[in-house]
Amino acid sequence: MKAVSRFPILFFILCGCVSVAPPTERAPAGTATRRAEKKVACTGLPFIIEVALLPEPGSAMSGEIPARRREYIEEIKTCAQIGAAMVRLQPIAAESLPADYRFDRGVNNYRALLRDVLAVAPDIIIDCDLGGAGKEVEEWVRCNKRIEFDSTREEDNPVTVAVGQQAMRIIREAISGGGHLRLGLHDSSAWPYKGTPGNLDYLRQAISIARAARRPLATPAEAREILGLPPITNIYAVPNSERVTRGSIFFLDAIVGPIDGPFKAYGIIVTPSGQELSFTKRGKLARGISPFIGRRRGLKSVSCETLTETVIKPRISPGVYKIYLGLFPLYEQPIPRRAFGIAMAEVTVQ
Repeated sequence: MKAVSRFPILFFILCGCVSVAPPTERAPAGTATRRAEKKVACTGLPFIIEVALLPEPGSAMSGEIPARRREYIEEIKTCAQIGAAMVRLQPIAAESLPADYRFDRGVNNYRALLRDVLAVAPDIIIDCDLGGAGKEVEEWVRCNKRIEFDSTREEDNPVTVAVGQQAMRIIREAISGGGHLRLGLHDSSAWPYKGTPGNLDYLRQAISIARAARRPLATPAEAREILGLPPITNIYAVPNSERVTRGSIFFLDAIVGPIDGPFKAYGIIVTPSGQELSFTKRGKLARGISPFIGRRRGLKSVSCETLTETVIKPRISPGVYKIYLGLFPLYEQPIPRRAFGIAMAEVTVQ
């Protein structure tokens, strides 16, 4: 019990020590920034490619789209392997088919899609398409630090969109002018060559033009540095909202990995009264410290674990609940100074 009482307190101290250095600020997307990027690009600034693979359901289909969920995930994997540093996360429905192509803009579909994308491209930058989504999804995205951009803050994302019948011209001008690109069948419809284009055709064509212009492709890590984004970490705490009312649904996800070597992941919640409880494998809260996940061989990709999904009962005390997640060596005690990954979140129950 002594270890239980010290774990969150020391975790808080550790987190405070880690966060003393000023955070990296996202570069503004104004004219001055674009001019600076253009000047540097002439000397070999890496070229950032974002892919947006899916047109809106009901729009004219101008190419070969991945109309099934598994095809969409596989195409994202291929794009990342070829050189895309960013992906527009679009909410294709699990039951989508070529003859019945559709989106599902519910929060659970976005959660499942994020899990599937990170499993095949663990370091890719996520740009979440929130068109038509409700406030529930917007709040989840706002709480999810693993999602770097979304359509409510598009001005922060300084990519040029290769849109419409001028797509190939826009691609050439952006590359030669030192900019970055979003391309794919969500935006692009022009194709001056034979055949019906797919997303990979646009991507490969842009890469070919970039090579001719001697602009190397930016890796996701390089793209984050160019865009002023913080580097990814190996654990995130993702509640569905920072404020929940009693009687409403609440869920908490943990995004973990990739991790080299054996590890254990712990989750602690501190109630407004100071009581400390841990999340167990079954999504229950228990006294003591119990890991919610452990791997002897580490994690080659990313695991998205749902720590709890429940209705906030009316008898639950209102106030601020603090959540601490930590990664520790598998065969050692969870002492905060030995943590090699930490995450925090606060949720206010009203």
